[in-house]
Amino acid sequence: MAVFKWFFVFLILIFVDLTDFRFLCTLSFEVKAYLLQGFCDAVTSTNIKGILEREFHSNKEKAVD
Repeated sequence: MAVFKWFFVFLILIFVDLTDFRFLCTLSFEVKAYLLQGFCDAVTSTNIKGILEREFHSNKEKAVD
């Protein structure tokens, strides 16, 4: 769920950036870094590694059968 929240935040920022570039220019570097860090944390918290490991093991078991 957190991924969707940050995804929509970035969509809004991109839309605002396309319509009024000055808005993102006024954001400080710290705010941009905070938004980027939040998005990265949200993506990694979905446990992508665990999903990939499950897929790998299930494909490995199918190959053995």
